[in-house]
Amino acid sequence: MVSEQQLESWATAADETPDEVVDEVPAIAAETDRADASERNQAMLALARVALAHPDAVADVRPAVVDRLSDAHEVVRHNAALTLERVASDHPDRLLGALHPIAGRLGDTESDVRNKAGDVLEAVAETHPEAVADAVETVLADLAVDLDDEPEARNTATAGFVVAAKVTPGVVATHCDALVGRFDDDHVGPRYHATLALKRVATRDPDAVSEHAAAFAGQLDDEDEDVRELAAHALSAIADADPGAVAPVADAFDQAVTDDHDETRYYTIDALRAVVADHPDAVASHADELVEALALGPDYVSEVAADTLTDLVGADREAVTTALTDAGVAVDGDPGSTVASIRRGDTTVPAHEDDADGDSALEDVLDGSRTSIESVIGAVGEVIDDDPSVGDVSATADYVADEAVTLEDGRDGCVYTREIGIKTWKCPHERREGSEFCTFHAPISEKDDEVVTEALLETLTSEGRRKKELVGARFGDVDLSFAILGTGDNFPIDLRHAHVEGDLSCRRLTVSQPLKAEGLTVTGRTDFEIATFEMLADFEDAVFGAASFGESTFEGNTYFDGGRFAGETTFSGARFTEKAGFEGTTVEGAASFGKLTVEDTLDMTDATFEQGVKLTGTKARRLHLHDATIGGDCNVRSLTTTQSVRVSGLAVSGDFILGKATIESSIQGDEIRIGGDFDLTSARVRGNFLLEELQVDGDLTAVGTQARRVSVDGGVVGGDCDLQAFRAQDIFRLMNVDIGGDFDLHKATFENGFQAAGTSVDGDLNAFRLSAPGNFLFANGAVEGETEFSESVFERGGSFSGTAFRGPASFTRTTFARVMSFEEATFRAQATFSTAEFEESVDFTDTTFSRGADLRWATIERGEFTRTTADDGVIDLSGARLAGGVS
Repeated sequence: MVSEQQLESWATAADETPDEVVDEVPAIAAETDRADASERNQAMLALARVALAHPDAVADVRPAVVDRLSDAHEVVRHNAALTLERVASDHPDRLLGALHPIAGRLGDTESDVRNKAGDVLEAVAETHPEAVADAVETVLADLAVDLDDEPEARNTATAGFVVAAKVTPGVVATHCDALVGRFDDDHVGPRYHATLALKRVATRDPDAVSEHAAAFAGQLDDEDEDVRELAAHALSAIADADPGAVAPVADAFDQAVTDDHDETRYYTIDALRAVVADHPDAVASHADELVEALALGPDYVSEVAADTLTDLVGADREAVTTALTDAGVAVDGDPGSTVASIRRGDTTVPAHEDDADGDSALEDVLDGSRTSIESVIGAVGEVIDDDPSVGDVSATADYVADEAVTLEDGRDGCVYTREIGIKTWKCPHERREGSEFCTFHAPISEKDDEVVTEALLETLTSEGRRKKELVGARFGDVDLSFAILGTGDNFPIDLRHAHVEGDLSCRRLTVSQPLKAEGLTVTGRTDFEIATFEMLADFEDAVFGAASFGESTFEGNTYFDGGRFAGETTFSGARFTEKAGFEGTTVEGAASFGKLTVEDTLDMTDATFEQGVKLTGTKARRLHLHDATIGGDCNVRSLTTTQSVRVSGLAVSGDFILGKATIESSIQGDEIRIGGDFDLTSARVRGNFLLEELQVDGDLTAVGTQARRVSVDGGVVGGDCDLQAFRAQDIFRLMNVDIGGDFDLHKATFENGFQAAGTSVDGDLNAFRLSAPGNFLFANGAVEGETEFSESVFERGGSFSGTAFRGPASFTRTTFARVMSFEEATFRAQATFSTAEFEESVDFTDTTFSRGADLRWATIERGEFTRTTADDGVIDLSGARLAGGVS
């Protein structure tokens, strides 16, 4: 048996120079069944790292890796699944014999293990979908039994279905009835997971869940906003495929159309938009709510509400007129024009009188179980005697000598007091011999670090509330590594405003009590690697030098809001089961947050990362980056979120990298500034991509990216805008955007329309073999370089009216199936339409061809050439087929 040091050496070398370790793979695999969990993990970690560079070598020891999928420790299980994922990327065939134990991890109690097992199955399913489906089907049959078990078992089972729905939605669809049965679960976890699983099925195979439209509609009044959004999203997907399945349940949409949650409103209204053409009566009863939603915004919600009302005008003009009038809007003739005027902001909808009242501030504070009396007191603000900065702590503490506290046994207490908010905190601990202060508040120069650490351990493992209060304590070096801090009560460990003037070593520490460490200051290095916080971990306004929380687990709400990290900082591989708060945090050194798992919101609102931040491979329910400032690159490659990503006010001085991200909901933001490139390559956005006032100094790259609806309204791309093979399932809007380089739409697909009015391109516009099933609009724009639309297909109408093409423009062998307008367009160089097919009509009214137009062998069903001019050339119609005439 090799030593523990050798295992660690292999793991380190595999990360830095895997080629030097590849020959040791059999020896490493032989150590994966050691008795010590940390040693097993070191061996598995080494294999995972080697697999990144040499997956074939690790595939040879697959049985040893598969055995660790059932390890008692979650980290070992996770790294085993990670190893297999890396093997699967290049050698999926080598895992066919292990699919059943891999699929078995879909029922793992730990979310990161479930998700990683899903990643393995997804990789194999690309080449062997039937084999994966068989394995998953067996596991889901067992999980279905747990759907009626205790709450924790129900939560784990439904979460397993969520992962399976990403891999094999067809198999999950066979369990629809059982999952729908969890829609009324008393616990939000099973409700959320069941709804998410079936939403994933709905977006991939809506017919499989259309019979459950009524059940989804019932979820629209769930108390959890995420459940409501998921249900609305599913209904939207079903309505797109089968409007008749949703129309009968539209009566249940009343509250959801004006829901407080933007995404819920959007998807609910989008479902009505899909229904209105065939079932206007089902939508007319919601006309009042649609007008209200039109006024509520934000823009993307207002837009879909306007589209729905406009479509409703054609079927029930009176319903829309009445709704507008009831809302206090004057309708002068056409209600559709009034809707458009509201949408543009030219007309406003008066606010309801009862909207201005609202709840009182006190009601807001006291509402809900998340607010405690303590947080109300804390809101008054702290009066802090010492406000130290990192590196200069020892001289800044101002001890307050108050009356000595008398302990219960009669001994004199420490004289340290501190004003916190509106209260004075008094130290409850016994004085040191010959001192007015206790062991924890005495000057550091007067005490021994090891002795203090021993006293600290004894104190923090003692029962009682006051015993664990160490506000403003002073420490040199503290080493709590491998300790377990827990007692038989739930009183918090209180280290608020404590100062550690040396290193704080807490590797593999377990904290079983709530931890209050607001204002903690550590001048040396902080090490919480692989630590576990079982309850609240509150580090608000804490100050650290270099800090590592890598692979730590936070099982309660976690707050680093307002904190400062002065040195290199890492949270890589950390896991948060609740919210992870970094609002207003400043990180002055390199910041690594890669491969986080956050089961709730990762909140980095108003945070500052002076040297960039790395969030690669992170998985979160939501990611908030609004008003964040990032001094270098923001690398969020391979991000996975089940809900939205918010980026309003984000400022990145380097590159913003979202390549290969999977976002189940939407990306939203405005006033975004990116000093480098914006990389969205191969990203998947199941919802909407909605940005306003976007400024990218470099290139915007979204090659192979997929999104539902895209809207970029106003902005500048300083370099190229590359959307090759981009696919938008709904409308794609790029309005009033200036592109400083080339605009590449080669092989892009816009299924429900493309709008780029007012957009200018300083380089070339390449749309070779573009697919446009919906309306295509590139009006009032400008292209300075060459324009290439050859062999493209425009299945519906469109317009290039008012656009200036200053370089050569080619539409050779292009098919225009419906009406296409080039009215008032200007072609300054040669325009080529040879062998193009205008199957309905084309309008060249007031079009200028400065160097002539080549329409040879074109097919023109009907052409309008009124006041068309060719300054220095001719309009060549040689061999053209003019079926319906030319005027």
